[in-house]
Amino acid sequence: MSEIQSKKKRFDPERRRSAILDAAEKLFAKNGYEGTSTNEIAKSADVAVGTIFKHFGDKPTLLAALHRRLEDEFIEAMTKAWESQSDYHAKFDKMFRALFKVAERKRDVMPVYTMTKELSANRDYWSGEIIVTRIQALYEGGVKEGKLADHQTDLIAHMMHGMVDGAMRYWMNNPTPKQKGNAIRALVEVSKRAFL
Repeated sequence: MSEIQSKKKRFDPERRRSAILDAAEKLFAKNGYEGTSTNEIAKSADVAVGTIFKHFGDKPTLLAALHRRLEDEFIEAMTKAWESQSDYHAKFDKMFRALFKVAERKRDVMPVYTMTKELSANRDYWSGEIIVTRIQALYEGGVKEGKLADHQTDLIAHMMHGMVDGAMRYWMNNPTPKQKGNAIRALVEVSKRAFL
């Protein structure tokens, strides 16, 4: 690779953005949101502080971008899991396991996502609506197939999101494999009884 190609790769805006997000996630996991400065993020990402502000505007918006990236990972995992099964009992089980697998991979930083004032205080940054909308679409597919109860699907999607969020918070406070298994089993059982 020539020097010009190397520089072009290094200065690619998407690469910079990803490097900033990766560095912020690692530092937030290690030091917490409040304990991490934009200077530290810039140094870790090997960019100028101004580059962070160019891409994200401010630190709360950077955190929101990290959260959106996590939402995308959750959506991709649950969609693949859901669509990989034909039986609806298996769909719920596989989907919840996939969501917990993402959460486990992001375990060190999950408290930052779930407990940071900037996210919860400003609904513009995150309300879970992206995930709720995807849950609703998956559920509506099951209703059309005649496999899931025809309830108010937007309400069901919000309820399922709330159940998953509560189960993950429970598991984060009781981080043993047994408690993770208990949380997933409870989600599957409640879903089967309520929605099938």
